[in-house]
Amino acid sequence: MIKFITIMFLGMWFIDSNAADYKMDKKSGMAVPVFIGKVVFVKGEPVITRKNSKKQIVLTLNGKVKNGDTILTDKRSFVKVKMSMVDNSVITIGTSSTFEFKTFDFKNKKVKKSVYHLLNGKLRAKFPGKNNTASTSIEVRKSVAMGIRGTEVLANVRDNPSNKEVIQIALLEGSVDAINNISKKVQTIISGMHQITVNGPDGEHIEESLEQLEKDEYLALLDPRKKLFLDYVQVENPDSKNGRDSSDGLTAPDPTDDGGSNWRKSLNELNKRLKQNRKGN
Repeated sequence: MIKFITIMFLGMWFIDSNAADYKMDKKSGMAVPVFIGKVVFVKGEPVITRKNSKKQIVLTLNGKVKNGDTILTDKRSFVKVKMSMVDNSVITIGTSSTFEFKTFDFKNKKVKKSVYHLLNGKLRAKFPGKNNTASTSIEVRKSVAMGIRGTEVLANVRDNPSNKEVIQIALLEGSVDAINNISKKVQTIISGMHQITVNGPDGEHIEESLEQLEKDEYLALLDPRKKLFLDYVQVENPDSKNGRDSSDGLTAPDPTDDGGSNWRKSLNELNKRLKQNRKGN
């Protein structure tokens, strides 16, 4: 009798709500959402592709994001998604970026798994404090994976002119365990730290550094109204002989340098030059 009343109540609830947003789970007898989040801010015309589809749909405010969706932005657009049906995480995807909502298995607050995938561009993500490494992770291409614990994280990935993959991860809150799938190295990144990883065009690991964010930059990033995303690490000017960039992607050239420096030096020197360049900006 109770089961009958429950089903009858749910049936009436479906009629009164947007039934397309929910489905009935046969095992639990509960109504579960078919989407995982909604667009809460949008600039420009980012597009979304559904899983197993090549069709692109222009995202608008309150647009729904589903399991397996991929969002693409151009140089004039970015988008913010609140994972309202998962854990209220907020995902902001920067310009010229590709981001996949890869895997979501959310039965209840204690039984869940979320995997996000940054394929290119910039990301800012804030996760609630109760998240743990077993349930939520971010993949940066196939090279780096992060286990999430109550974190506000920024990540960038792109190929520099030398076709080297440059990955940046910075923490504003909490901590992450970053696993390099190429070198197999695991590094814990805490609040205020910035990790830079460089991989070669053939998938080989070149080098990696971990340093403190400059105080002014860190404070600016804490307020998204001042600075929303992490700056890309600059690269050297292309080599005049072959038109290719010869840097490792870790540092920007010193404006007073004559271009004859060898940038393939130790990580200590690379980090030193990076700090000097930032102070000069």
